[in-house]
Amino acid sequence: MSAVVLVLLVVGIATAGIMTVLVIALVRHVKILAGAARDFQSALEPSLEEIRRAGERAQKQLQTLEERRSERGAGVRLRT
Repeated sequence: MSAVVLVLLVVGIATAGIMTVLVIALVRHVKILAGAARDFQSALEPSLEEIRRAGERAQKQLQTLEERRSERGAGVRLRT
């Protein structure tokens, strides 16, 4: 084997080894990121549920106001 072929072979093997290490590190980081995303979602869930309930309450209040308005007549305006 000539020296050029030997150098290219060593460089290719070293590159493949480095790429393998990088892929393994990337997979580990993806797993860590996925776990952090799950933890973040779990931490946010109570707040999101509270916001959803507040939205439902506001919607019910709006419906009640609309019903009162329709009972009073179309020409009557509610004070805000």
